Amino acid sequence: SALSLPSGLRVLCGNGADMAAPGHPQASVQQLAYGLGSLMAQLDHIGWEHADRSWLNLAASDDYLQTIALVQAARSLWETATQKHLQRSAPLWISGRPHLPAHTEDASALIGIGMQQQALWLGGCDELWITPLNNSPQAVDWARQQVLVLTYENGLQGLDQPLAGSYTLDGYTVQLQQEVEKLWKHWSDQGGFWAHLQSLTSA
Repeated sequence: SALSLPSGLRVLCGNGADMAAPGHPQASVQQLAYGLGSLMAQLDHIGWEHADRSWLNLAASDDYLQTIALVQAARSLWETATQKHLQRSAPLWISGRPHLPAHTEDASALIGIGMQQQALWLGGCDELWITPLNNSPQAVDWARQQVLVLTYENGLQGLDQPLAGSYTLDGYTVQLQQEVEKLWKHWSDQGGFWAHLQSLTSA
């Protein structure tokens, strides 16, 4: 049976974004493997009945299609896991943030951020991080407007996978899922997610 959780505990977090090195060829695989792997390991401990309060944080890259596939693969992997453990679907709140290495005065960087945010949203994120180019009031205003246009001011809000069914994207998504599942199996053969994390800290 599921454990009782503190009343103030609202969500279980899987922070995949912080587990991926920008530019790493396996960054998407690492984000999903660690982010979702963390959520699943937590639920294995406290009970999958708490799955409805799960939140996943993902980061975009400059690879437009790969970023869309990243979010789609997260949805598909989560659906597989919840059907296995609960015999039903469970919601997964996904936050997406663009990759901005450092603050900049170059306004053209807003285009790159916008493309990354667009890819995250088309992949099926529930929210986007407001990411100003710098701390100036104008940059903050631009960032807020950009997120409003990409999210709440269009008809895509509430769609888990707006581009599901695209043969090209489905190919990217399936390949990504398979790579994540392969990595999970490797970890499982070595003792599981927590054992893998312990091996990293003790190395």
